[in-house]
Order: sequence, then C-alpha cells, then structure tokens
Amino acid sequence: MNATVKIKRFKRLRTWIIQRWRVILPLSMVGVALIFISWGLYRWFNARQPFTAYTLPYSQNFDDVAIDDWFTQGGQWVIRDEALMQAADGVELGQIFVPHWLEEAQIYRLTTQIDMSDSTQAVGISFNAQYPQIYTLQHRVFVARNGDQLEVVAGYVDEINGFQPQVTVPFSNTLQTFRLDLLVDENVYHVRLDGQTVIYKRPLFYHGGLVGFYAVDGPSSFDNMTLVAVENVSVDLIPTPTTEAIDEAQAIAEDTPKEIELPAASTPISASQSSASYENLGANSIVAFDGNWIPFSGDWQAEAGSLIQLDPTGYDFGIGYEGDVFQSFTLEVSLAHLEGRGGGVLFNMPTPYQLNGAHMVRYSDQADAIFWGYYDDNLKFTGQGHARLNAPPGQAGHTFKIMSAETTYDIYLDNQLIARDISLNRSEGYIGLITAQSKVSYNRVEVSKLKPVAEEVALAPTPTLEVEPSPTPKVVETASTLAGEVWQPALPNNNKHWTADKTTIRQNSTEATDYILDMDVFAKEYTLETRITLPGDSKLPDVGGGIIFHMPEPNGKSQAHMARLTNGGKGVFWGYYDDNGKFIGQGRAELSGQANTYNFKVIVQQSAYTLVINGETIAVDIPLTRQEGWIGLLAYSGPVTFRDVKISLGSNE
Repeated sequence: MNATVKIKRFKRLRTWIIQRWRVILPLSMVGVALIFISWGLYRWFNARQPFTAYTLPYSQNFDDVAIDDWFTQGGQWVIRDEALMQAADGVELGQIFVPHWLEEAQIYRLTTQIDMSDSTQAVGISFNAQYPQIYTLQHRVFVARNGDQLEVVAGYVDEINGFQPQVTVPFSNTLQTFRLDLLVDENVYHVRLDGQTVIYKRPLFYHGGLVGFYAVDGPSSFDNMTLVAVENVSVDLIPTPTTEAIDEAQAIAEDTPKEIELPAASTPISASQSSASYENLGANSIVAFDGNWIPFSGDWQAEAGSLIQLDPTGYDFGIGYEGDVFQSFTLEVSLAHLEGRGGGVLFNMPTPYQLNGAHMVRYSDQADAIFWGYYDDNLKFTGQGHARLNAPPGQAGHTFKIMSAETTYDIYLDNQLIARDISLNRSEGYIGLITAQSKVSYNRVEVSKLKPVAEEVALAPTPTLEVEPSPTPKVVETASTLAGEVWQPALPNNNKHWTADKTTIRQNSTEATDYILDMDVFAKEYTLETRITLPGDSKLPDVGGGIIFHMPEPNGKSQAHMARLTNGGKGVFWGYYDDNGKFIGQGRAELSGQANTYNFKVIVQQSAYTLVINGETIAVDIPLTRQEGWIGLLAYSGPVTFRDVKISLGSNE
C-alpha cells in the first residue's frame, strides 16, 4: 500500500471522527465515569463485607471511636462531646449502624441514653437490620413528637410498604433525656423507657442482623450504648423487688408515707379508644384469662382457669388487660391469697402496660385493712382512704366490686359497701390486677356496664368479712352525716401518745414537737369545732393545739394547711407547709384574756377558710393552696386535750 492510499484512508477516518465527535466524546466520558463508579463501589463494599460478629457484652461510650466506616443513611453523624450526634436540622431520615452483626438466634438487651433537642421530631433505635438490605428490612423503636406530646412507636420496615407501626404509646409528660432499653427475645421484643415497661411482647419479623441509631429532623445525641446477651428476657423485665412497704401501707400504719420516684410517663387514651365497647367480653361479661392479659411485673401464670401471681417477694406486681377500654362500669374480681395478704385490683389505667395514672384498691400487706387511691404520671401514689377489717383475708375467697361512674366510684368487699362517692382522677381506662408481698390466685374477673343504683342487686345480709364501721373514711362530702355527732377515734391499744374516751381525746407527750392524729376524714368544704384545753404549767410555755387539714396524705405535713394555738394559749397562728414540709406562715394574732380552754373553730370553703376562737372571728378569707384533703388534730407538746370534736361536711355559705 503506497503512501497516497494511506493518506486517503487517514483523511476519511479524520472526517468520520469530526462528523461524529458530538456522539463519541459523551460516550467516552460515560465510560470513564462508569469505571470510577465501579472502582468506588468496589472499595465501599469490599471495605465493609468482612465486618465481624459482635463479641458480647459490647459497650460503646463514644469517647474515642472512628465512625467513618459505619453504615449511614442520611443525616450528619459526628462524634461530639463524647457522644454520637446527628447534628443537622431538617433531616428527613437519618440512620447509622455499628459495623457488627448479631447471630439470628441471639437473645439480647440493647440500652442507650438519648438526648433530643426541641426541634427533634423522632429519635430511637433501628435493630435486626438484614444485611445487605439494612435500610429496607429492619425493626425500629423510637420516641416521636405528636403535637405537644411524645409517643413511643415500635414497628418494622419492609421493601414494599416502608415503615409499618406495630404499636404507638403516647405520653402526657415531656421528656428530653431518657434511657431506652430494647429487650429482644426469640420471637418477640419489649421496650422500656427509663426503667418502665411501655411496650410488651411485640412480634419479630426479622432475627439477628445489625443494630444502630435513628433520627429525624433536629439534632439528637446517643451515649452509653450497651449490648448484652440475656438468658431470660421475662426475668429481665421484672424490676428488682423493693424490701420496704410502699407508701400506701405506710399510710395505713399511720406513718408519714414515702414517695415512689420511678420516672416514667403515663399513656393517655386516644379519642378513638374512648368509648368502651365491651365487645371482647362476650354476653356474660366474664373476662377470659387469655393472651390479652399483659404482665408488666411479677410472675403471672394461667393455671386451671385462674390467673396466679406466684412471686411473694416484691411490691406492685401487676398485669393489665389490653382487650378493652372501659367507662361507667362495674368491675368484680374474685381472689384468694395463697401466701401473704396484698391482692387487689387496678382500674381506669391509661395503659395496660404500667401503673402510672391507674386507680387501685387492694388489701394491705401489713395490716388488717384495705386501702384505695391512684398513681400519678410519675408513679407517686396518692391515698384516698382506707378501712380497717376485723380479720385478715386468710386463704378464703373474697370479691372486690368497683362501681366506676363519671366522676366518682364506690367500693364493695364481699357485697358490703366500704366507701361511696370517692373522687376519680380519671373516668375511663383499662383494668388490671396487682399484688404486694403475696401470692394470689384470681379466679374471676367480670366487667359490666354500670347500672342505676335502683337496679343493683341488694346487698347480701351477712358479709364474709365485716368492716369496723367507726374508722371507715367519710368520703361523702355533700351530706352532713357527721353533723351534730361527736367524733370518736379508733385508737390502737399501743398508741404511745394519744388516748381517748367517748368525748375526750388527749395527746400526753411533753416533748416539744408536733403530734398529728388523723381523723379518717377526707373532705373539701366543712366546719370543724372543738374545745382545746392546754396545761397551765409555766414549764411548758410553747404548748399548743389546733387542726391540720387538706393533707394530701394522712398524717403528712407536706402541702397541708394548719391553724393552732401557741405560747400556752396567748396567741394563734396559721399557714401551710410547702412540698418539702417547710412551714409558710399566713398570719398570727394575740388572744385577749387568759384561759386554759378555748373554743376552736374553722370554717373551710372552696378557696378560703375562716378562723374563730371563743366566738370571736380572728381571720376571714384565708387563702387555700389546696381544695381538699385529710383532716387531723394537731398538738405541739402536751398534754393537750380535745373535747367534743365535731365536723359538719358541706358548704357553710
């Protein structure tokens, strides 16, 4: 081939390239880009493919850890202030996974401390993520904002439908920092928030895999992550039993009750749940002992048609019925104590998974008595009354009946009325059972719609256990059942300080301190009057007597109001105690004349009260910080004698 032919061919190739360069150049660039993408993907997956299994226990405090090779999806993940942080605002969805995996059959507990900012919309844990589809095949538990309140949400993610919630538990209080515990069993999982079980026994769709962290929108941080193997999740769910009696038993023993400070939040019932359907109960209103009963503490077993709590070593062992929400109902529960004496019932529970917000009636585990009240959102118990019994429950069967109306409830024991028109803290909710220091068998739970009083079956003439009538709390606040009657206390024989006969009550100790005698009366508006005699002994110049009222707890000073004589009767002062029991004075007055006996009278109305001594009005419109509570006699030093103590319930206006 001569040179002329070669030149012609070159010219034709050049012409062809020039005519088609707009096509050839982009294709070449695409090819180069594909090479670089392939190289990057190779480095990405090749670096992560050999990630290892967890060696348990595993802990991560994020003090010194590189997260460059962790699996991430969205968000800006950094280590800041010795914590793992999602630092960006406006993140639609952010996830980061620890580059280790769990065996498919692994039972474990994952714990982490979470801090959410005001702009955080959701924050929590992703778990059992299936490699390599860790973002589309996983379970997820998180705390989310819903308007002004928070809620715990648990569910799973699938490839087709995205996130599928399994349960949502709303909260009435606002949390910013909390501990989230995830307990994963063979086929179910449970969730605890600050030590309180909030989600129980939800089915697992994925097993084993990766665990990580999840965040939406504003900044949030994670710290102190621990991952440990667990042999028995049900045991791990049970809180360590306390060794001391809880506050309600203390109140019955006439000691100052203690507060339970377990942080947790209650679960308000949504509007869609608020109408009680009763449809799951059947025609006979019997609640079956089936899978709708969810234990949140204790060792509960269904045996031979009964539901038994087997562990007699702790307090507040409870189980809730998640089958229905009830409103305006009658609840009847039959039980027998196999060991101890602390069985009872729960009702109007905001959630069947915890005590927070629930009303309770149960036997005392320390005294021959029953008592009732409710738990607030932080699990502090507020007692509303107690009644002493003439015998312990023993191992015989007994039946509680609770008649819960719109604003009040009544209590019956073995068909005998114990207390009527007790104020409700909430008017609807779930039902449950509870024990304290006892092994109890429940063989019947029945719920029916509340009937008018005229339709109720007549009370049995002979109750199984008789209740002593005199100490029964007078909770009815509108009738004047006590008007004109002289109050007579039922004092135990071993009372060291107080003695009483038909019309006279005396505090005998001369020690310079306050002595309170609870009157077993809880009321809002009333008039109380008595004659107080002080000793004429000049060696006791500070001796005084009066009343303490609107006590949140029997025999407790905190938040209560007080008015009493002082300086041996030379004066009178009044005021209230703050949350810590510190006295806040509201006024004082000198009394004219000298006497040993004083006619002492207080007229308590809705928002203020009046103090009258020896027929003379000392002070009017003294403001109240509380509108109801327990009433008691108060003596400072002694001996102080109270005669003809009378109380008339109801407004004096």
